[in-house]
This record gives sequence, structure tokens and C-alpha cells, in this order.
Amino acid sequence: MLTGIPTNHLADTSPWGQLCSDETWPIAEFEPAVSACQAASAGLIPWSIGFSTGLSSDTLGWMHPTVFAYLQASEASLRYALTPNMGQGGAPGLVIAADDLLVLESILRESFIGKGWRNERFFLRDRAGGLVVNGVHGPLALERSMFRPLGLLSASVQLNVTTPEGRVWIGQRALHKQIDPGLWDAAVAGGLTAGELPLAAIRREAWEEAGLGSQWWPHIRPMGRVRVCRLLPDCLHHEQVWVFALRVAADTVLHPQDGEVAGFSAVWPEEILRRYQEGLFNHEAACASFLS
Repeated sequence: MLTGIPTNHLADTSPWGQLCSDETWPIAEFEPAVSACQAASAGLIPWSIGFSTGLSSDTLGWMHPTVFAYLQASEASLRYALTPNMGQGGAPGLVIAADDLLVLESILRESFIGKGWRNERFFLRDRAGGLVVNGVHGPLALERSMFRPLGLLSASVQLNVTTPEGRVWIGQRALHKQIDPGLWDAAVAGGLTAGELPLAAIRREAWEEAGLGSQWWPHIRPMGRVRVCRLLPDCLHHEQVWVFALRVAADTVLHPQDGEVAGFSAVWPEEILRRYQEGLFNHEAACASFLS
């Protein structure tokens, strides 16, 4: 069950999708970011972290009401506080104690969220993409599969692999994937796990998903970041993609290694746009494919 904790009230009047100010890579917004008013109108509940100092973070996520209902019905004790007019649009908010994040995970693992449990952790990030730190305990992190239902900003990496004549390698997501099964995607993409640097992540994913080993690492170029922030029927999808580029030889053939990709195809960029418009291409991958 939810139990109250004291907290202060910090107003959050900024729209979601605020550009990063603490990193040097360029960033592009693919479409207008979802504002706090729009999120509140969709019934989502703004929530933040309460610290032992009595302070709380700015809004970190927008929780789907079914998640909140599940927390209310749980018999586990989760300390929280409700704050009126927490976000832009006057939506009441929820503040969860930082020390109870493991309790939150335990509760939600038994819910519908648990069906997609990944046993991978992502850092909690503020709107600028910075890490949320709990004093001497360091950065806070949560199970990866909780980020969409809780409306948190996740971080991922993508490698746009091109041929000398300008075709782009794309991969089809395996049918067992929890998100967008069977849709087309970038040749290489994956989540940025807690404690992992973007370059290390893209090197790992390049081998796991496409068989691109260490001989290609010197040729990988950082391009920038893309931010997507959109309302879906069951969540707020808020993601920052670190984008890299790699040009391979004409006779290079990509080989999936980890079962996450069903197969590859080399297409002209216009084909990516066409498939995206027809609902056949992963949203954030399509956005980041045009940064190269």
C-alpha cells in the first residue's frame, strides 16, 4: 500500500523535450515534444523522487493511471506523497521516496509490466538528460521495462550503417521482441544500460546485432542525438538516442548474432521513410536514421 512521506513542492512549468544543455553533441527534435498539459490531459500522472533531505526532484516521469492503480492496490508498503498542481496544467503529482525504488520495482514486477522484464537497469534522467543522484549513494536506476509505463526518459544508441553508394542497412526486429515485433529498425540499436558509455554500448551492439567486430571500431563516427517524446495509448514514450554512423565496404554482409534481428536489407533512405509512413518502421529508429 502507499504510505505518506513529507516533501516540499517544486513547481514544474517546463515542457517535455527540453534540449540538453550539459552535453556537447548536437541534438534534434524530430517532432514537437509532448507538453505537461498534453500529458495531464491524457490522464498521465506526473511523478518525481523524494530525498531524505526533504527535497524532491523535478518531474521525472508521467505514470500511466493503471500503474498508479496497481500501486494503490498493492499490499507492499511504498512511501509517497501527493502534491497538488505539481506540473504544468495543474495535474496532481506523486512523489516516491528514493529509498523505496526497489520496493516500486518489486511491486511492478508482479504486475503487467513484469511480462516484459529485462533484468537490465537504466539510469534515471532529468529532462536535460542528466543523471538523478541520491547524495552519496550515487545515480538512481530502475529496471529497463518500467521506463515506458512510468513515462521516464530512457537513453539508447543507434548505428546507421551505410554502403559506398548510399544505401542504408536496416534490420527486421525479431517476432519475440516485446516492443515493435517484426517492424524494421536500424541495423544496430539498443538501450544504454546503467554505467555504460554510448561508445562502448554501440561497439557491443554492433557485434551482437550485426556481427561488426573490433576491426570496424576506428571507423565509427558520432553524429549527435535525437529526442523523441510522444503519447502512446498506454504510455508516454520519451527517449534520447545517441546516433553513430559507419560506412562499410560494398561486399560487407551483416550477420545477426544474438537473435534480436530476424534479417537485414540494404535500402535507399527514401525506403525508410516510406516504411515509416506505412507503420512498418520503428519510430525512434526512423527519426535517428536521418541524422547521418
